[in-house]
Amino acid sequence: MKTLLILPPWYRFFNGELKAFPIGLCYIAGSMENAGQNVKVYNADFVDGRADFIESDITRKQNLYLDILKNNDHPIWSEIFSVLKREKPDIVGVSVMTPKYGSSLNIARIVKEYNKNIPVIFGGIHPTVLPDETLKNRNVDIVVRGEGEKSMVALINAMESGKSLDKVMGISYISNGNVLHNPDVSYIDNLDNIPFPARHLLIDKEKYPPDTFGKIFASRGCPYKCTYCASNKIWTRQVRYMTPERVVDEIEYVMRNYKATNFYFEDDSYTIREKFVERVCDLIIKRDINISWGCETRVNLINSRMLRKMKEAGCNCINIGVESGDDETLRKINKGVTVKQIEEAVMILRDNDIMFNAFFMIGFPWETEESIDKTLNFLKVINPNYAIYSIVTPYPGTELFDLCKEKNILPDDIRWDVFNHQSPYMFLSERYSTEKAREIIERVEMVFDEHNKNARRDFLFSEVPKGIDEDNN
Repeated sequence: MKTLLILPPWYRFFNGELKAFPIGLCYIAGSMENAGQNVKVYNADFVDGRADFIESDITRKQNLYLDILKNNDHPIWSEIFSVLKREKPDIVGVSVMTPKYGSSLNIARIVKEYNKNIPVIFGGIHPTVLPDETLKNRNVDIVVRGEGEKSMVALINAMESGKSLDKVMGISYISNGNVLHNPDVSYIDNLDNIPFPARHLLIDKEKYPPDTFGKIFASRGCPYKCTYCASNKIWTRQVRYMTPERVVDEIEYVMRNYKATNFYFEDDSYTIREKFVERVCDLIIKRDINISWGCETRVNLINSRMLRKMKEAGCNCINIGVESGDDETLRKINKGVTVKQIEEAVMILRDNDIMFNAFFMIGFPWETEESIDKTLNFLKVINPNYAIYSIVTPYPGTELFDLCKEKNILPDDIRWDVFNHQSPYMFLSERYSTEKAREIIERVEMVFDEHNKNARRDFLFSEVPKGIDEDNN
């Protein structure tokens, strides 16, 4: 039986694209292939070309996106149908995040229109948190909850052999009109046992630029308890690591087979364990691997000693979660850091000549214009190389979601198709009307767009070789 794993379109609705391989699906595909199963991966969010895109496009084009969701004849849906006809899968799996839920349901509909007998499996954070609600959709047959490698292999084995699904751990499904939840699957203790993500099983892989294959996971899990994050619902709060040798082996494999020279660690907070990071760096240096790489981490997990080693091994950019320039907001979201700690971390990054991008969040239920202004001013103070803002979105499975339900600022009939962190329908405020909230969002967008435009200009000017007269070139 042939399984097709699909990453739903999202950025394409806003004139963007996901020019990267879907690492989660490729991990699952690698485990399936290792078990002798027939599988391919289709990134429906990729287009072969360059699209002009900025984050605020998602906010401005939200209604266009909603129109596309309702337009069954849109070229994106036609393309997906064509891929199904070409690949002829027996089983389809879809990776589902909350912002992509509407897109995922369209894929399920298209699969059933192509062949109503094809089982449709949903996995990912949204169906993991809300399996009952997900299975109310008549086009979704099975939900894989949590970490997917073991469950998917067992599920496909059971389906191929015609066995009952009641022994497959970590799945939910409908039987005789009832939703059944099998016990959770045990987590993979030794991550080195997972095959490399199966980049080679990606449809149209030859059309991707080399560096798009440079995404790497070194660990799974995050011990922190930020109220807006549901990562623990997939990975738990226990951090599990691959060995440094396995991590660097994968880097060399990707360089050799895909010619990538730029890499990015996808871990929630890459620098949690300093000795691990330093060991990876030592191996990169020892093996004389010439790459550039970046990662994401928290400001309280940064120090000069570690950064010097990281830079020696090729690290040139770090993404940090700032979220707010207001200490009271940082306290309420359980971020575990202060404005002062953020400033100190930025100084360390600058002292070590490492670029940094910063994530911000606007629109917590309790926020005032004064506290938002603190964040906008703080953006100017720390002056990141690039700044990414999000409109606060209380995703299911988070403490923030529960808080918003308690305060009755979330409706009972939630529209998941507007649940994304650039959606103007978010910013669920206790104090401001919808009109006022959108006015604030527009002002925030202008500040961030202006910052990034100036930052991009400053970066380009900094790249002008010494001795060249900028006025004459």
